[in-house]
Amino acid sequence: MGQVPDWVEKQKRKGTVIKHIGDRYYLYSNSSRRVPGKKYPQPVQKCLGEVTPEGLVMNVKIPFENSGIRVYEYGFSAVLLTLWKRDAEVLSRYGKEALKSLIQRESPDSWFLKELGDADAKEEEVLACRDWIEELSNHSFEELRNLGNIKMIQFNAETRVLSYVDDEQKNLLSELDVDLYADVALI
Repeated sequence: MGQVPDWVEKQKRKGTVIKHIGDRYYLYSNSSRRVPGKKYPQPVQKCLGEVTPEGLVMNVKIPFENSGIRVYEYGFSAVLLTLWKRDAEVLSRYGKEALKSLIQRESPDSWFLKELGDADAKEEEVLACRDWIEELSNHSFEELRNLGNIKMIQFNAETRVLSYVDDEQKNLLSELDVDLYADVALI
């Protein structure tokens, strides 16, 4: 693999390997095991999590089926909905189907998809909606997507909490004038 940033290299430990997939870095455990009938040990890799400048975001598996706990993406989708609703022109130019399709494609575990349901907009409408959001926010879609790390955690039908919001995310939300703690009314 080519040169990796120092903040990525700091997360590497013995028995791990860094993988660069798309524009993200991931830390994998790296081991091997004997398989009967095979001449050599077979590699075994397991993704431990995504490496970010803030550290390692661990992949944690909780048996949600029996716990009653649900975790949804919230920050990114809430920003998209808030920006979309602010601009009357976009409301008329791009129907809500384009926004719903964009959220469905970019954040399939979004909190809002429970209420919004499935959508089926034309690809050019979805891309135009995405371009408009970048233009309105003065931020790239990748910058906005980082807000997807803000999760809505639902413990039961009534109890919901937001995950930690770091300083960089707080600054971006402030710049966009988006309050995640206010109820984002659905479309």
